[in-house]
Amino acid sequence: MPRISFFYGIAIYMYWRDHGPPHFHAQYGEHWAALTIADGQILNGSLPPRALRMVREWRRAHEAELAEGLAARPRTPSAHADRPAALASGVMVLRVTDVEALDGYRLRITFNDGAVRDVDFAEDLARAAGTLAEPLRDLDYFRQVRVDEQLRTIVWPNGLDADPDVLHGDRSPVSLAGAQSAA
Repeated sequence: MPRISFFYGIAIYMYWRDHGPPHFHAQYGEHWAALTIADGQILNGSLPPRALRMVREWRRAHEAELAEGLAARPRTPSAHADRPAALASGVMVLRVTDVEALDGYRLRITFNDGAVRDVDFAEDLARAAGTLAEPLRDLDYFRQVRVDEQLRTIVWPNGLDADPDVLHGDRSPVSLAGAQSAA
């Protein structure tokens, strides 16, 4: 499942089809931020100061576990590697607001910034290895995609999800070769 931790009202998530640099997402109420695993810097979004301190403490306590999990998932470089690490406040955090299954393995995805993207998952699924991606090869199962109101992205019944930044086309996805079940 994408939610890997929950404490003091703060939820920590990691996405399946995500971009580099290695990071996790934190939600506290209506506040969202993406923080790097390496040093806890904010890549996007913002959190209230107290919640941010607690998330950074959590990152330090779980740094080895996070690194172990990433070792099995090779990453592609970020499409925005030249961006400053802290884009914090004032940057819109993208969220999926609607999804429609089209022909084949294509989805029409609507975002909170008004953008609508048609995303084809055929190549990703052909290359994907692991237990989470396997059910999506069944077209009927693939079409069971929905928008998760809490995660604010697309999700399938088995919990597999995708990063809204990658779906929007702003970031390059990681390799799917290491997509494994969280069970």
